[in-house]
Amino acid sequence: MDAKTKYGLTFHSERNERGRPTISIVDQDGFNINLNFISTLDLSETECLIESLEWCINTKNNDWICLSDLVTLGLSIQLDYPNIRILNTCEFPMEDVLELLREWLIILSVD
Repeated sequence: MDAKTKYGLTFHSERNERGRPTISIVDQDGFNINLNFISTLDLSETECLIESLEWCINTKNNDWICLSDLVTLGLSIQLDYPNIRILNTCEFPMEDVLELLREWLIILSVD
């Protein structure tokens, strides 16, 4: 099962009023809502987070890395191989988040 299906996400290439693509989430009441942070990322932020995740996965780095400065909504995003922790409340496998970010990057790249 792909990550979007697993977490009930749908990426929309149609732009909202701010000119950005959007994400809808089926499980709005569960932890999956925390994956909505992806919709706040612009192209360069998405590329940066992909690079960080790839590094952690490739090196199997267990050093805690906090990316709170990356996301402008004040979210605390922590990379702790093999998971990514969001808001210190939920964890998702890095491989799943990486898959979602790669798809988000494609959506952002479409004119």
